[in-house]
Amino acid sequence: MRIAALLSLLALAACDTTSAIFPPQSGIAVGDVELAADRDAYRAGQEITLTLSNGSASRVETGVMGCATLEKRTSEGWSQDVPYNDRACILPIVVVEPGETFSGTLVLDPVGEGTYRFRHGTNVGELATASFVVTG
Repeated sequence: MRIAALLSLLALAACDTTSAIFPPQSGIAVGDVELAADRDAYRAGQEITLTLSNGSASRVETGVMGCATLEKRTSEGWSQDVPYNDRACILPIVVVEPGETFSGTLVLDPVGEGTYRFRHGTNVGELATASFVVTG
């Protein structure tokens, strides 16, 4: 049984990890300010809703969700080398008051299968969603 498990792990390690599915990873929050995706699994081309929640006592300034950067998990870490990021972005300032949320819907196209997350800048720091999986 242990030999079968070891062989499975070795076979997995030999696979192309650019489309591998990695274990879930927590998001990056700054104090009580966080960015979340609406689900943990999607299909390529499906809509995803990102929500910035401001649980802090201060206002948060950010841009529209369409300007969030998509990162793909690889064996070397998180990579922003994703076709999705090759788009123009208008960056008006959005203010999220204490206790409020701000959401935006994006389409996961064109992306391949794999493990992803979104990063988004604010005046309080860089936020990231927890990882999510995209399948074909």
